[in-house]
Amino acid sequence: MGHGAGRRDRGQGGSCRREDEGGGADRAPAEADHGPAAVRGQEAGEVRSDLSADWLVTVVCSLVHAAAAEVQAGRLDAAEAPDLLTTTVLATVRA
Repeated sequence: MGHGAGRRDRGQGGSCRREDEGGGADRAPAEADHGPAAVRGQEAGEVRSDLSADWLVTVVCSLVHAAAAEVQAGRLDAAEAPDLLTTTVLATVRA
């Protein structure tokens, strides 16, 4: 089974949802539905297309949450987090 197997319709995309906090799959205010942007990036050849847009959004959201947790735990300097996160996300999603 390849990476694309079982993916939803590419037009739907994904969204950042916090399933580990209280209200189930509530979206955090800054985490709007980013799936359409990921799909547009794939169609433009700027975002990798070997993985579904849904998965890429999930990975990016997980990285954002992980960076925030590391800052909160004192293992990552808050001033360094944006550049570190940008570098990691771009390396992950670029075509």
